[in-house]
Amino acid sequence: MLRQAIAIALVSMLPACTSLDLQEDMGLPPPAAVPGPAVTEGIDSYMQQRMRVESVGFRLRQAAAPACARQGATRDDIGLVVWSLASFPNPDDRARLQRLFSLTEAVTVALAVDDGPADKAGIRPGQVITHIDGIVLPTGQGATARFITLSSEAASRGNVILRLADGQERTLRPVPVCRSPVLLVRSNDMNAATDGNAVAMTTGLYALLRSDDEIALILGHELAHILLGHMASRSAADPAREIEADRTGLELAASAGFDINAAPALWKRLNNMQAAASLSATHPAGPAREAAIRRAVDEIRSRRP
Repeated sequence: MLRQAIAIALVSMLPACTSLDLQEDMGLPPPAAVPGPAVTEGIDSYMQQRMRVESVGFRLRQAAAPACARQGATRDDIGLVVWSLASFPNPDDRARLQRLFSLTEAVTVALAVDDGPADKAGIRPGQVITHIDGIVLPTGQGATARFITLSSEAASRGNVILRLADGQERTLRPVPVCRSPVLLVRSNDMNAATDGNAVAMTTGLYALLRSDDEIALILGHELAHILLGHMASRSAADPAREIEADRTGLELAASAGFDINAAPALWKRLNNMQAAASLSATHPAGPAREAAIRRAVDEIRSRRP
């Protein structure tokens, strides 16, 4: 079910986008010609959660960039997510977004990941972007897609210059990251997964995690499956592949500066929780796996200052 949500989120994404339209990245289908039911209930809480997951994911994707580069699977990224009122046709959604975020039909910053290029350049949520490298951005339908295309092209050439609605300009210096985006899918299911293209975590699982380090351990494990090529013939009940992804995910998390000491207790806690039964079903555990995680943590720590 989670992989289906990932597929829906990726349906209308551009293949080499630098930024993601929020509506497409919430595990929701693209806007229909006739407005469907409201989808933004609880959007204020979701945005706070999304910021943490995006920021953790960005650090992991940077740390994994050398490995992804060997597979030809990197892109230059500015660490920016945009949205527009045009992506939300339901009147209740539009009223809520206008009230909570003062969102308009213009291309607007939804979030800039912590310490990413956009954040370092002073880009903040709520700012309206009017130009990229001197090119005027449209408003309304298609505006965010246009931004994605132009920002991706600009990032591939070098610095990206954004002009804001107040006339100020900001220069963003892209950094290489793995192409695989990180998605926070709104679902009560407690799970994380990858379809080989993206990494996803549900809001249900997010609620069980206690720190950015724990978020990194979960996302790093899923990103590791992509790096290791497991998706070509992956079995959800294959302990050997899970153990291999555990180790590579721990290496990624440590390389990105996260504390991996919590890994053994985290996986044991999640697998012992009845609420996380869906996670246990797709990530089989047991004494052998727990022991392997402990050995990997000790070995990685011994090699790092």
